[in-house]
Amino acid sequence: MTSQGAPSLRDLYNNPSSSWSFVPVVDNNGNGASSSSTSASPAEASSYQWSSRNSLYDISSGIDIEPSSLNVSIAVRGAAMSALLVFFSTAVEIPWEVGKTLLQVQYVPREAHAVEEPEEVTEEEPPSEDELSADNDDAYFADEDGSSSRVNTPRPTDDRGYVIRQSVSDSSTRASYVIPLGTANGVWAMIKQVARWKPEGWLGLWKGLATTCLHNILLSKTQPVVRSILAAFFGPSNARSFSRPHVLSDFILSPFSLIRTRLIVQTSAVQHRRYTGPFDAFNQILHMYFHPQLFFPTILDSATHVLAESMGPRIAARLFSRLLGFGPNSHIAEDTHPFLWALAQLTSSCACLLITVPVDTVRRRLQAQTRGSAAPIATCVETRRRPYVGVVDCIYSILVEERSDLPLRPKKRRGHERKASRTGKERADAAETEISEPTSWLRNTGIGQLYRGLGMRIGANVILFLLTLFVPTEDADDGWTEL
Repeated sequence: MTSQGAPSLRDLYNNPSSSWSFVPVVDNNGNGASSSSTSASPAEASSYQWSSRNSLYDISSGIDIEPSSLNVSIAVRGAAMSALLVFFSTAVEIPWEVGKTLLQVQYVPREAHAVEEPEEVTEEEPPSEDELSADNDDAYFADEDGSSSRVNTPRPTDDRGYVIRQSVSDSSTRASYVIPLGTANGVWAMIKQVARWKPEGWLGLWKGLATTCLHNILLSKTQPVVRSILAAFFGPSNARSFSRPHVLSDFILSPFSLIRTRLIVQTSAVQHRRYTGPFDAFNQILHMYFHPQLFFPTILDSATHVLAESMGPRIAARLFSRLLGFGPNSHIAEDTHPFLWALAQLTSSCACLLITVPVDTVRRRLQAQTRGSAAPIATCVETRRRPYVGVVDCIYSILVEERSDLPLRPKKRRGHERKASRTGKERADAAETEISEPTSWLRNTGIGQLYRGLGMRIGANVILFLLTLFVPTEDADDGWTEL
């Protein structure tokens, strides 16, 4: 029996045709061309028209990818989402701005002292009969004319009969809407103080929110314009190394800073409030912006930020290169040493705060004062009654007149020390105890008043440094952000 193998398929193989075949298009009358079983020639394939509809997805294949007109609904929706994002981010930031601004403008003279806290109620032993008889004898033979506590000395008054306030520590003449002096030494402490103070409350932490939102929106719109102008004059690379674009944009929008400062500083009490909103404040104090004592600090503040942010990282990078032993031809750059460059930015940013924070403090104090024909405002914190003449006078007055040991701790006295029937020996011992109380050197200098909010800004720079390490950003040339 002979076995026969399977037939070979080699003879049945044909080379595939390189030409295309198409399905004929059916016209409107329902007449269709006959399908050709044979492959069409290249000339016929090139002259054939594609079908207007896709048989697989049943969609039109002739869609115009480029829009011919702007979709208004999508543009409005995008603008609304962007505005909401700016609003919520500003709402998180503005309480810290309120606390920092109030700390910067608060006036704390050297002779200021805190109001005594209410004494604690303590149970005391009833006095004996001998002590009662001795107290009665002292009271009987006491000289009433020599007792200063019983003499009502008249207090100076103004033309309208109101008592003139001699000191900011006088709680009897302090307005009910003014926060007590020296109760906060940091931004977080001031935030808590504003929230607890009845005329302000929690809503007082969001004063100037609308102004800040409008400022941030306009800032984002003017950044591309400033960037293009810098690139046209200095070139793209030089424009980026010169300064951050938003610094110059912030100078253009600096009137919003004046409005925001005065809205934050004024009290929230309705009967004493001067401005009802940002537009009302804009109409009343716009002419104040060009006052020399306000315009020059704005230029100084912007120029200080420009120099600090353009030259600071380079100086810090060169210092790190020398400390780490880099060669003369090698230096720290963003593309070669990203971690060291970020560390140099952090170091320079914290070091530049020693210059920029005092300038910002002086600018806020000058903005809180009334200039020109503008009406004075009732502030929610203590401010200097006599206005500053300029930048130099403001710095000198802060260093010479104010104290920095905040908060001012009130002295608690025991019940037997506050009794009116104390003997002379007990009064002398109490006075000696008060005189011998140690005082800090910050009581005799106002240098701490120039650096209110410094810790918060350093913390913000550290957080931003950590974010740049773990969360890469799309645009690395935006620089650092300062609260």
